[in-house]
Amino acid sequence: MKIISYSSDILSLFTLLKSKLAGNYRKEGFEHTLSLNNKTGEGNIISYDFGDGFNLIHFNLDLYILLHLEFQKNADHFLRYIFSLHGDLIHSFSNNIRYRLTRNTATVVASKDRLPELLVFPAQNNLDIFLLQIDTKRFSVDLKKEFMNLPGELGEVLINKKPQDHFFYHTKFTLNIAEAIDELLKYDGEGLVKRFFMESKALELLAMQTERIKNEAKEGYNRIILRRADVELIKKAREYIRNNFHHELTLISLARSVGTNETKLKAGLKKMYGKTFTEILRDDRLLKAKHLLEEKQLSVKEISLQCGYKSVSMFGKRYKEKFGYSPGKLLHDHQE
Repeated sequence: MKIISYSSDILSLFTLLKSKLAGNYRKEGFEHTLSLNNKTGEGNIISYDFGDGFNLIHFNLDLYILLHLEFQKNADHFLRYIFSLHGDLIHSFSNNIRYRLTRNTATVVASKDRLPELLVFPAQNNLDIFLLQIDTKRFSVDLKKEFMNLPGELGEVLINKKPQDHFFYHTKFTLNIAEAIDELLKYDGEGLVKRFFMESKALELLAMQTERIKNEAKEGYNRIILRRADVELIKKAREYIRNNFHHELTLISLARSVGTNETKLKAGLKKMYGKTFTEILRDDRLLKAKHLLEEKQLSVKEISLQCGYKSVSMFGKRYKEKFGYSPGKLLHDHQE
């Protein structure tokens, strides 16, 4: 079955999908759901429309047919982040660029103006794919300067500067991306709180995958292959950091605690989480500090010690680098 979409509007897209796939459509606030239970397949296609040219579509289906979903170009220009948790997807965006996404792979694509994009879903069970879409003419127009600091041509794509060129990035996605998607799948809230949560997770996916592109542009592709036993050790190390960040931790002491060597641990953390040991430890400490500051129960000095910083000045410096303002300002603002 071939479905051709000429509109970037989510409501128009789901109206089209409903007419072609004969599903049951419902809309609740920012959430659009098409449920299938017929000869075309079973399961759901769900979109979370956050506004300002930013939305997330989740395909969670058992498909009984070959489905071609074609996005025809119009006045809009989209950057798409695609994450395949399970199942196959064939993606084409020119006459000579056609590739397959398989389990645990991700891609970032912006095709040239006026060229259609084609998503081909073979008949299969347990299809589980997320499609994060950004209309580059509408999304975060106030961030144009920051976008230009991104690597290669990605920044220019985000400010809609080079719609005449392709942008393409394809890789295995990191474990922290898989964990963020898992949190998104397990969330059972509703209403406005659900919207805030889902949008925050969508932005987190955008941030983590963009950070990986930035790191690979600077450091090159990490070709280290981890065995299953290595993966379990790295996960154990990540959990150890999460539970012990308030203590004095080093890469050597962490490696000894989980039973591996420093070199393998260093490479494994970067491979699986897209961050170095130092970056992971710093982020955990600062996120906890932010939470404690918001509770307004402790002083900056007490929080700095609880989060593993011996120097209050160093804590303040790192906190400002992370969040853009000093920890003392947050306490002061709460007290006003």
